[in-house]
Amino acid sequence: MRVSFITNKPLVETGGTLYSPIASVRREILLPAKALADRGLTTHVISLPVWPLEQTMALLEKSDRIVFGTLIDTPGQGNDQFAASAAAYREVLALIQPRNRIVFCLSDHHPESPSFIEFYRDTAAMSRAWIASSEALRESLTVNAPSLFHVYPAPAELAPAKPRVPQRGIRARAAIWMARRSRVGLDPWRLRLLWFGDPSDVAALLEELPELETLAKETPLSLECVTQLGTELDAMTTAPGIASAAPVRLTSAAWSLEYMHAALENCDAVILPQLADDPQKRTMSNSQLVDTLQAGRFAIAHPIPSYAGLREYAWVGDSIAEGLRWMLRHPEKALRRVVAGQQCVARHHSLNAVAEFWLHALEIGEMPQPGTRLRAGLRSTGPILIGIMFSGENEYPQCVASLKQQTYRSWDHFVLENLPNKEAHDSLYERFMRAADTHALFLKLDADMVFKSASALQTIVDIFREIAELDHLTMFVQDWQSGLMIPGQITYSNRAKWPPNPDRLIVDHHPHVPGKVLRMYRQPAPLIDHSPNPAPLQAFQFGIHRAMKACLPDRPEKDISRALVHWHIISNIWGRYRSAGDIRRLYALMGVEFVFSNAVTSFESDYTHPSLVSYFEAKVLPMSKENLEGKLAEEWDYPLVNDRRFVSRLGSFDEEK
Repeated sequence: MRVSFITNKPLVETGGTLYSPIASVRREILLPAKALADRGLTTHVISLPVWPLEQTMALLEKSDRIVFGTLIDTPGQGNDQFAASAAAYREVLALIQPRNRIVFCLSDHHPESPSFIEFYRDTAAMSRAWIASSEALRESLTVNAPSLFHVYPAPAELAPAKPRVPQRGIRARAAIWMARRSRVGLDPWRLRLLWFGDPSDVAALLEELPELETLAKETPLSLECVTQLGTELDAMTTAPGIASAAPVRLTSAAWSLEYMHAALENCDAVILPQLADDPQKRTMSNSQLVDTLQAGRFAIAHPIPSYAGLREYAWVGDSIAEGLRWMLRHPEKALRRVVAGQQCVARHHSLNAVAEFWLHALEIGEMPQPGTRLRAGLRSTGPILIGIMFSGENEYPQCVASLKQQTYRSWDHFVLENLPNKEAHDSLYERFMRAADTHALFLKLDADMVFKSASALQTIVDIFREIAELDHLTMFVQDWQSGLMIPGQITYSNRAKWPPNPDRLIVDHHPHVPGKVLRMYRQPAPLIDHSPNPAPLQAFQFGIHRAMKACLPDRPEKDISRALVHWHIISNIWGRYRSAGDIRRLYALMGVEFVFSNAVTSFESDYTHPSLVSYFEAKVLPMSKENLEGKLAEEWDYPLVNDRRFVSRLGSFDEEK
């Protein structure tokens, strides 16, 4: 397999390796080429300004995939600085046969540039895929995009360093007080901050300086700014004559990859302010945060979409100064975040992770990770196929957003919308079995399930890799209604086969699998929050569905063990209401009471039936919280009495038929 990577920027050879000062060239061209070469593929890196056209065309003719780096602006081109790059790429494209092998990378969106817009619009039809640097960028470009549009993980460019956060105890505060009182230099006690970024990011930093100056009245600061020379920062550096006593000592340095190693090693923390409301900045990648964590430093950042998946390893919020105060107050917590963040970067932003992503994005087939144990019938690297079942759940936007934030990117998904419960499950399993030749794992995701962290998918994949014969994994989830960990989110290998299922209530039946079945209710579970923000009707339907599974009103033979599992969940809803409140828990229990009244048997196990919706809106929704609580407390405040009521109802459905 031969892959060629093309850029319209010159490259520098240092120590036998190619280098570019342009971040997108390194992340889209140089590092992926190295990662794939390490996996045994033949890769070529082509710089159009340097390579002769004949030699370029000869290589491209033999290439199985051709990756074009993002269009890069050329200063001095008048009103359209992307015209030169677009023209250079068009010249190459006019001379080659696409043959479904052309891939375009994008790290920015420039709607103001006619050449930029026209180039990607004109070449979309010949594209095998587009690859963007962030999810927000992908969403901003979907109008003209081909059907395959991936988001690449930002590669960590620096070597990992020992995690460290500043410790400022009472002695340091006393020393600062004495230094100010004595009017001596503050440098030994400064909190050493680092900012690094593109010149276009300077405006966001300047907006933060007044807040930092206020903070410096409490804790003296030094702020090193690393970017290209020629910005406003050059004229703002603190004058030598007052530097030692200034509350904020500002210095600037020219960016280079080599200098970043020293700058990160010497700092106490990194600040990453952004103009979070600027559409252009909201599409940025998380590369700065990735490099900060890799270097073992705590980051304080403004909230942009790409940081969401890493926010548990940093401080992400609206105030940089407040984040610094939090770090100083909680150094142990900050250090734990950095340590966990380094582990996340090692898993998801290493060269090995980059290689795995590009193998999938370029559809190069199975190239197993080193050390992966293979098993008959299961692809070692194919994507996960995720089936989402949606029937009006309030958490659906959260569900999709948490999926898009996953650091493990090798997945495809589909949504089954507004189907009855039985038909939805039958369709889901049929889709899974049809995909057995193209996908390694199948993940069933209800629309009210929200991943708790960005590493959840990676954790599931790792479990399947570690347990050689695993075919059926149930991960317990954190249930909002009951406060319990309950079963659960299910992932299957591609060896699972579902026989026809005539049951209209217990529709999530087990498939036939040749290997192991595992239920995981301890760490790393729970990976998912179940129904964390239900709508009122959804809460009522939750109660109906659980009670139907507990009471099994449609069958004479009861599965007592299954019934008790669901009754345990139901019983805890009232206890959770007593401790945490929320009227939606009362709506769920009103759904249980509806089943207990035996009225539900006329709806043939369909808890989304329109008549149930009408009943809820007419009879339950108008009731006040006080009235609902009073009505339910008569039974639910007495657990033993309520348990006997459940047992009696368990047997009464058959008698009443």
